[in-house]
Amino acid sequence: MRPFSVVLAALLTSAATSASGTEPEAVVRAFFDGLMHERFENRFGLNKEDQFSLLSAKLQDLATAVECNTAHTPVPDEDVPKPPPNSSADATMVFDRWDHPSACLVARPRIVMPRALVNVECSWDGTSDHEAGEHMTLHVEVKKEQRRWVISNIRHGEQSDGAETATSLVDRLRTGASYEPIPAACRAWRK
Repeated sequence: MRPFSVVLAALLTSAATSASGTEPEAVVRAFFDGLMHERFENRFGLNKEDQFSLLSAKLQDLATAVECNTAHTPVPDEDVPKPPPNSSADATMVFDRWDHPSACLVARPRIVMPRALVNVECSWDGTSDHEAGEHMTLHVEVKKEQRRWVISNIRHGEQSDGAETATSLVDRLRTGASYEPIPAACRAWRK
């Protein structure tokens, strides 16, 4: 009876670990599931319990800085510079598109400890500004941080429309976080 309980405990622990999103593929799937259904008021830059917690400390800091700048930047008028496009840490910043894809398929990770690369194939169904069949590949970099897998960057790969996005999520967040002038409320905690 004892070996059965040990095996059962191991299986339950394994299932709980996978369900809690600790594997690279599960972390990426949870993040993209959130992006696909993201409401602007609950975007990943503000949603500290869900998608935000799946990001590396560096991405969390950058997303927080972007959101701080956005929250404290006055409404543009003729005398105030306008915030850059993608000035919120949201799905638009990840996809570098105004509309979300219709579907995203998360592939199995390639793991070379302590990092993993997970490809995500996204496509549009023609119900938005993108034509049916348009697609893009996103390369999601995942790393171990404090003994758990977190997303450390997202880079664009092949795109059906021939477009190329040379920047990564880190680059786009960094641009949004460095928008000048940085509001006084956002300067205090930055390093």
